Amino acid sequence: MMIKKRNSNEKKHEFDDQKHVVLGEWRNKPVAIKYALRNTRLADELLREAGFYHKLKHLQGTTIPLLYYAVELFEGQHFGLCLEPVGRSLPAIVIQCRLAGKVFEGRYAMRERLLQALVRIHEAGVGFALSNPIDVCYDEDTDRLCIVGFSLANENPTNRNKSFDEATIPDNCDW
Repeated sequence: MMIKKRNSNEKKHEFDDQKHVVLGEWRNKPVAIKYALRNTRLADELLREAGFYHKLKHLQGTTIPLLYYAVELFEGQHFGLCLEPVGRSLPAIVIQCRLAGKVFEGRYAMRERLLQALVRIHEAGVGFALSNPIDVCYDEDTDRLCIVGFSLANENPTNRNKSFDEATIPDNCDW
């Protein structure tokens, strides 16, 4: 299939440089579809992310969501990833608790689980720095913690032997 590149004089829509996530259903399963306009930096990031999901296939369904497929959408104008939905971002849950005047009880246990997940990813040879806490999702019904958003990851065989003690979570993660 031939992909038409946008001419520089064509009108650019305000959402062209954004990634979108929609929830839906595929083969009677709930799915989350991340997509971006084709031939943009964000679509390239999603394509890279698909490569890392493939490399981390042994962690899919546990540490990271299942990737069902990567696909062109809307007559080839967009590129997307069809993923298993994995709850809400952990920071959003913490904020909701705070707004309700509650304390998120599991925050220290979550940090331990998050460190273990980062170590598993590093042991697989993928360099992943948790620069954005929104890349951590939590499903309260299943008590499952997942890392998402591998567009900025890199192949990093030097991290294969990274120990649990050396894995870090940024200081801005106050949960």
